[in-house]
Amino acid sequence: MSARTFSPKNKIGIRLFNLFKDVIVAKFLMIGGSLDGKILEKSYPRELIHKFNNSVSIECISSGEQLREINAIETYYVERTLIDGKFYAYASSRSLKENEADELIKSSALEALDNNA
Repeated sequence: MSARTFSPKNKIGIRLFNLFKDVIVAKFLMIGGSLDGKILEKSYPRELIHKFNNSVSIECISSGEQLREINAIETYYVERTLIDGKFYAYASSRSLKENEADELIKSSALEALDNNA
């Protein structure tokens, strides 16, 4: 079999490669919630970052059910911003004022995304 002949298994591998070839690992400034001010490394591009917190006990008062435990989840929405000609990634769990993200990024140690991101 020559290098230019692909079996179906190889075609699947090529499709997966093409799907993930533009995914990079980037650093995100987390804004709000329990991760406020932290810098996390995650795959990029993405739309959301979830943080699963400890279990929380709840009781349904109306039906009188017993206590149940659920996981509290924080959702952070991913954005990027242009500062001095460079893009920076951040994720926020709350509404931000105009230019608030830029100010927080400038005061942090966040690294810019690659030029191609």
